[in-house]
Amino acid sequence: MIIANSIAFRSLAQKSDSVYHIYENLNNKRKKSNEAVDLLYSEGRIAINEGSLQNSINFYQKAKEIAEHNNYESKLLQIYNNIGINNTELGFYKEAISNQQEALTLREKFNDTLGISRCY
Repeated sequence: MIIANSIAFRSLAQKSDSVYHIYENLNNKRKKSNEAVDLLYSEGRIAINEGSLQNSINFYQKAKEIAEHNNYESKLLQIYNNIGINNTELGFYKEAISNQQEALTLREKFNDTLGISRCY
C-alpha cells in the first residue's frame, strides 16, 4: 500500500507543476488534512510576495474551505485576516470587513488580545 501510494504520489507530482495542484488533487481524497491547509496558506503568502493578491486570495480560499471542514480555527483566523487585508488592498472593502470580522470573532474566542488590537 505504501509503495502504491508512493508511486501514485510520484506520478501525480510529475504531472503537476506546483504544490497547489498536488494538494488540490490529494484533497479530493483527503479533505481532513491540516497539512494541506498549512501548505495552501504558505502558497498564499508566497503569492503575496510575488505581487499577486488575487492568486493569494485563491490559495487562501482553498485553505479556508478545508480548514472550515476540519474546524482548524487557529489557522482560519489567519486566513480570514489575510483575505481581509488582500481585499482591502484590492479595494473590495465590504468583503474585507466581513473577513476581518470573522478573524476578530475567532481572536476573541481564543482571547488573543494582541490579535484583537490588530483588528481595529
